[in-house]
Amino acid sequence: MSKIFGDEFKDEIRNLKKLDKNLTECKANIEEVIYVIQNRKGFINSKPSLTEALQAVISLSTTVEKLLENIQDFEKTYDNASGWVKKRINNKASFIIDLNRIRKVRSGAEKLIKEYNVVLKELGAKYRQEVLKRD
Repeated sequence: MSKIFGDEFKDEIRNLKKLDKNLTECKANIEEVIYVIQNRKGFINSKPSLTEALQAVISLSTTVEKLLENIQDFEKTYDNASGWVKKRINNKASFIIDLNRIRKVRSGAEKLIKEYNVVLKELGAKYRQEVLKRD
């Protein structure tokens, strides 16, 4: 049986589609993080209530964790791509720009996770104290 034209590139095409999907999801998550920061009351108020601040940080943390998962999927797909695929996409200036942006966002997101873990603990402790005072 003869191969249908393109069958030998089936895996490469699948990898390219997956990379494109991962990249699009990462960009969407980046925009979501920006939106959360710009629009949550806990971030835009100069003196947010404890509940608003806690909700804002929790909302941001779940969004950033989703972003990191998508970045890890993207990097895994990129690492597993064949040399032919990498050569083709690395010649595209827009892909290189996106790849560098994703790498910077990943390192920033990892730093942000460490910081908001500390903030969440502090806010949680204050919230419990406030609830105990009411009771």
